[in-house]
Amino acid sequence: MKQKLLSVLLVLAMALTMLPTAAFAEETATPAVSGYGFVWKGGEHKDDLVEGATTSGDWMGETMYVYFADAPAANVNLWFQVKVGDHTWGCAASGGSKTYAFSFLNRGSQWELHPTIDNEKFDYSNKDVTHATTYMNAGEVTLEVFTPTNAIQGAQETAPSADTLGKAIFTQKITIAKDTDVKETVGPETSDKTKLGAGTVSGAILNQADDAVKNIKVTAKAGTADSDGVIPVALTASATIPTHKNGENKDGVWVGFALAAPEGAAKVKYAFSPSALTASSELTETELEANVAGDKSGIAFYANKSDESPKIYAAVQWIPAENDTTHTASDVTVYKMDLSEINKPETPVDPPTEGTLKFAALSDNFIFSGMGDKAVSDLVETGLKVSEPDANKVVKVTGIAKYAAWAEFNGNTEDKEQEGHYLPIQIKGVEGQKITIKGLKEKEFTFGSDGSCELAMFLDKLTESKFTVTVGEVVTSSKKAGDIYTIDCSGVTLLPKAADGTKVEATTDAEGNTTIKASDTAGKVTVALPAETAEGLTGNTIKVENKASFANVDLAQDTNEAVSTVVKTASAGAAVTVTNSDGEEVKVSGEAVITITIKVEDAGTYHVFCIDNDGRVTSFGEYTADATTKTLTIKSTHLSQYPAVKITEDNKAAVDAAAKLVDQDEGKVDGDAPVTPGSIVVDSAVVSGAIGRKVTVTGLTAENVTVQIAKPGNTAPAVVFNIPKATAVNGFNVNAGSVVTVWNGEVTFVNGAPSNPPAASTPYTVPANG
Repeated sequence: MKQKLLSVLLVLAMALTMLPTAAFAEETATPAVSGYGFVWKGGEHKDDLVEGATTSGDWMGETMYVYFADAPAANVNLWFQVKVGDHTWGCAASGGSKTYAFSFLNRGSQWELHPTIDNEKFDYSNKDVTHATTYMNAGEVTLEVFTPTNAIQGAQETAPSADTLGKAIFTQKITIAKDTDVKETVGPETSDKTKLGAGTVSGAILNQADDAVKNIKVTAKAGTADSDGVIPVALTASATIPTHKNGENKDGVWVGFALAAPEGAAKVKYAFSPSALTASSELTETELEANVAGDKSGIAFYANKSDESPKIYAAVQWIPAENDTTHTASDVTVYKMDLSEINKPETPVDPPTEGTLKFAALSDNFIFSGMGDKAVSDLVETGLKVSEPDANKVVKVTGIAKYAAWAEFNGNTEDKEQEGHYLPIQIKGVEGQKITIKGLKEKEFTFGSDGSCELAMFLDKLTESKFTVTVGEVVTSSKKAGDIYTIDCSGVTLLPKAADGTKVEATTDAEGNTTIKASDTAGKVTVALPAETAEGLTGNTIKVENKASFANVDLAQDTNEAVSTVVKTASAGAAVTVTNSDGEEVKVSGEAVITITIKVEDAGTYHVFCIDNDGRVTSFGEYTADATTKTLTIKSTHLSQYPAVKITEDNKAAVDAAAKLVDQDEGKVDGDAPVTPGSIVVDSAVVSGAIGRKVTVTGLTAENVTVQIAKPGNTAPAVVFNIPKATAVNGFNVNAGSVVTVWNGEVTFVNGAPSNPPAASTPYTVPANG
């Protein structure tokens, strides 16, 4: 295990001088990985790793290793990268060895890149150190090996970019389970194949031949793997599941979950048991089952809730076809069914007396059978809340109603209640009691033998967002109560209709502020509309469209040709529209900020333009996408089209020209100063007797500026200064080969990338002395 114990003095010296370390490597063969693994006990595995790999005496615990068939040449730069959920770990090395190892306990001196863990100490005593189970609780991690052209040195705040790393020479998913070692050999026949992923969890379909259960919907939700790598699967049902026969004609309260096979799987290996299973459990191979999740094949597991010890553990491994040239078998994944919510006894509630009513939210899994089989989850987001009646018999309902098409809701199409927003609710009274509900019109209902009435009520165009419920006579006593209850739905957010290819949802924060989020189904663009801006969108249709190219956009006739060319060849962009029922565009007004997030293919700096409906082009300025999230976030007061052009050496002159030719966008509200490319000039000169070169900056206006110095080939900010303007103008020393960027103001860095920076100079590469 390599050690990287650098003195504080040496670290500071590197930060101040930025001495270039990269050298041109001779062309060498790409190293071939022949083994990999993860062991919990470190040095105890001296001779039992993959064939040929051995540990050394200083191996620590919780160690991942990579073994090469032949030692990479000494001039080969290596970068070992491990992705754990949203975090990325990185460890740099040079060639010359066959076995490379990196412990997750040794983050203080070994890793160039690792996440910050609260209250973490680097004493390695096993007392205060954070163990791998803490940040690998998802179970599956991805190991990648790169051979970057230039060596990566020093602490990295963000993962190196794809341009820096190049293409991975080895990628492997590894399932981490407590105290279970992974030791795998990579043969020539599998070295260039991709491992199959895990299946997709859903509720299993109950026996459709049994009328008692065929309309009951089972929902399965997979949780986070525990320290043993076992994934819990919580099961719920839309109704009480009675004893019925399963497909093998056996009686039981059968319920379960299904796994849709990943793409490329031809068979499956599995184990099913009432007792705990592990990834090393003995598995049986079988063909895929058809239609386990809609029209998808896979495997389904059913447990009998009424058994004293039901089978709740399932271990699954997906197998590719024998002649598959692109895939290898998946890791073994272990699941554990949680049946605690199946047929759970309801908390006893005192029944209402004659003339009184109780109100409650329906379960998300409740289905309005015979009316298009709509589930409550089809109508509302999770979390609908219904209050108890107050002293004035007012019931307050809060939550989020989806826009739904429900042709079976009302046969009278003239009422136009077949599409819109619906409130699913339960009202309880006494058997035989009648109630009259008045909203857009009046309807009468009578409570059945269970004293309850499950209703869906149409919300659109409701006067003051209120229903009245009048308690009528009780058939058995002919007693008229006459009490009137009010259901107040003003606290329900009505989501706009989502156009094809767009998903609309809403979130409410702890203070009750609701934000509507619309996104394209590919997840490339998300638009967040604050409540004050989103009001009035209820009856409209919102659409978000990601555009790979704006080649077909018709720009205004007077648009400069240079601007038109740059915009039409944009590498990423978003078009956002809101239309009414007549298909006419709706302007979204209000001063609240609209946040638009665009996912791009590559990290880097982009210039974002805006195209209004009349073809007018304006500039939003430059935004940076980091290597981890690869997103651009812009803030505006209007919806439009936002092409984003990645700035490269080839197009930079054209982008700069376009930015100068168009106006700054008046709807831009992120506080950026207008970008005026070229207004900041960076130059350098050799200084006798000084270390490095003297850099001089001119064209600054802010009193405090930000200077970033990055090493050659490294996009992460190695050194950042917030300094007075005078210091920057007068010059400072920096080594040849370093890249200098200057911002005309103070800059905040988030995950290593500048957050909404002011105008910046063109990155300046300091030339060699001479």
